[in-house]
Amino acid sequence: IGSKDQLPHFNRIFTEMGYHVICPNYRLMPQWTWPTPANDIEDFWTALPAFLKSENLNPRFYVFSGRSAGSHLASYTICQLRDPIIKGYVNLYGPQNWPDLLRFSHDGDILDSVKNMKHFFQTEIHQNPDFLKTVSPYFLATSQFPKTLNLHGQCDPLVPADQTSIWSDRLKDLGVSHATFFLPYASHVFDWSLFSPAGLRARYLIQHFLKHLTSEQGSR
Repeated sequence: IGSKDQLPHFNRIFTEMGYHVICPNYRLMPQWTWPTPANDIEDFWTALPAFLKSENLNPRFYVFSGRSAGSHLASYTICQLRDPIIKGYVNLYGPQNWPDLLRFSHDGDILDSVKNMKHFFQTEIHQNPDFLKTVSPYFLATSQFPKTLNLHGQCDPLVPADQTSIWSDRLKDLGVSHATFFLPYASHVFDWSLFSPAGLRARYLIQHFLKHLTSEQGSR
């Protein structure tokens, strides 16, 4: 999930493999705040069947994915929809546990993390800590969450790799089938270049994951 203009070369790899890739746009901060992005994706999901029909497409299953905040939006949407036709999720360095992320943030840090969280979620997060749990897939996911591939750069300065580590532990506790890979020396948006060591590894792992799901479902 993200802008359809982001990394089109990455998506093209999977269309060349025979998969249909759909990239919905959603409105971003600072102009737009929560839950506008989530509502945009919900509207997209509602409108999708009519679009697929117009294109003579009848997919048997879906795999959700996203990068960074888009990955959080993808997993959050999966938790809200609870649609069994969603068979997979590819998590690219997304924040999954906002209370834990807040624990490592403070007023005035270089990213203005607390200020940005307050603005995006439109709440005084320190005074309303339970709110962050309601938007965290870590707390929303159930044992029915789809098979998951987690990829995260070990040197990510924006979303700590610990976010994927605790998310992986949570999926294990829920009994959700998943695989987690931490890419050495990789930073945020390591998939920007498909020919970097991290980009090549990510490409291989995602392709393998999709082939596994396809063999289970019997169709692309």
